[in-house]
Amino acid sequence: MDGLEFANPDIFRDDRKGAPEIILAATKTVEQCLAIAQRFLQMRGRAILSRVPPELEARLREEFPTEPHPDDPQQA
Repeated sequence: MDGLEFANPDIFRDDRKGAPEIILAATKTVEQCLAIAQRFLQMRGRAILSRVPPELEARLREEFPTEPHPDDPQQA
């Protein structure tokens, strides 16, 4: 395992398969998703999540603030 008791993220999947692992948020708690995302950000500089509920989206934006992207309608 990768130090997370509740998940075994495939941090280097993109090196082997050509596409990174996507974190399926719908099957995890907010805290679990945040921990996995943090691990991906530390190791690879990015984290991709799918099926993100509004509560998790808010926490992700809070925990990992970024500069607004000019094409993001939510940031306008």
